[in-house]
Amino acid sequence: MAAGPARSCGAPGRQSRPVWRWQARYLDEGIEGLQRDKTRPSRVSPLPRETRLTVITKKVKETPPDATHWSRATMAAAAAAGISPSSVGRIWAEAGLKPHLTKGFKVSNDPQFEAKVMEIVGLYLEMH
Repeated sequence: MAAGPARSCGAPGRQSRPVWRWQARYLDEGIEGLQRDKTRPSRVSPLPRETRLTVITKKVKETPPDATHWSRATMAAAAAAGISPSSVGRIWAEAGLKPHLTKGFKVSNDPQFEAKVMEIVGLYLEMH
């Protein structure tokens, strides 16, 4: 019996497609073609530029309904069909966006806020 791909495919646990690929690589490149792993394209295609721009624009210019800031899940649902929360996170990271960090001071909406601030500031002023 011949010692070719057909015989290797009959071995337990072997599938024919890899064996045929290995044979083709050997015929094209020799033993060097088998000694290194063949590079393959990514299994996930990159997101279109328009999708990335939509996510970034929504993050910067809009706030989500019924929330103070975007989460990855809410942005994924609002931005485009078929985009995952992980993809949103990668887009934000590439753009340097950090939704959990805020710039500036947020004033409390407590009606007694001014009185409380004055009380605390007064304590510090009395100490000096």
